[in-house]
Amino acid sequence: NAPSENPLLLPDAGVAHHGAWRAAYLSQVMDTAVSAAAQSGQLGLARLSMLSEPAFTVLAPFLGDGTPGASGVMITEYVAADALGGLRALATPTGLQTVTLSRGVEEDASFASLAARHALAAVDDYRTLVACELVAAVRGLRQRGRTAVGLAECGSLPSDLTDRDLTEDIQVAEQLLPGLADRKSTRLNSSHITI
Repeated sequence: NAPSENPLLLPDAGVAHHGAWRAAYLSQVMDTAVSAAAQSGQLGLARLSMLSEPAFTVLAPFLGDGTPGASGVMITEYVAADALGGLRALATPTGLQTVTLSRGVEEDASFASLAARHALAAVDDYRTLVACELVAAVRGLRQRGRTAVGLAECGSLPSDLTDRDLTEDIQVAEQLLPGLADRKSTRLNSSHITI
């Protein structure tokens, strides 16, 4: 009855193992990864909210252009919250699923394929959330007259502060993320960290 075993009992052949004993562990790893992404996404949304708050940034509300009522990057907060909602929904552990099939013979399933699909979908939601945060962070730095130190790639983000559709900004930021991640990974691998 271990979650890693679900043998088939055949009257003539005895016990036949179907070879999926590792699937339960794959489900657990995928569930853990998506749960961690959802938790991290919560922090990303909180940072994005703080970037929109003049009390913390000493900049215009929502990093707008200063026009009264300007929405600035407000919509990115909504987009990021939607992505976080998706992450939270995907973070429901697949191990909680249950199924009985084949006239009651099959009563356990790892749902590893479901966990893998959830993990892939979580990547898209997480990418969107981080891209929204990047759009706001770069805008805030620009408004303070600074550039993202060591991140020249961020120069391709639109610099127009007027109220407009920010879909393009988010898409550009999403395209920048793999390069920024590689750059960070290279820096971490080349430095010697002693704990």
